[in-house]
Amino acid sequence: MPFTSETARAAGSKRKRARIITHTLIAKLIEGGDVKLEALCDKLIERALDGDTKAIREILDRVEGKAPQTIVGDEENPVIVEHRTAREFIARRILGAAVEDRSREDPVQHDG
Repeated sequence: MPFTSETARAAGSKRKRARIITHTLIAKLIEGGDVKLEALCDKLIERALDGDTKAIREILDRVEGKAPQTIVGDEENPVIVEHRTAREFIARRILGAAVEDRSREDPVQHDG
């Protein structure tokens, strides 16, 4: 689907609906104290004990933290990490190679 003002509006309304749903869920869970949150946790634990791998993963992610993801390449396509400031990144995107060429110049002026 091509990007148009209509698709932009649709994406914005989806984000708005998602935000409303999130806020509604939080409000419903916290109304009435911790009873609903405890019931939700009990159900999650029950499903994990029954062997539900998604429930097990959710509990472990919450308790132990998510496992770090390793980013790897291979010999033909190694991973290249570049550290740039936001200003450098934007300038490079707008000006292209011209910024790279200037960065290679010696910043110190030498007297002839």
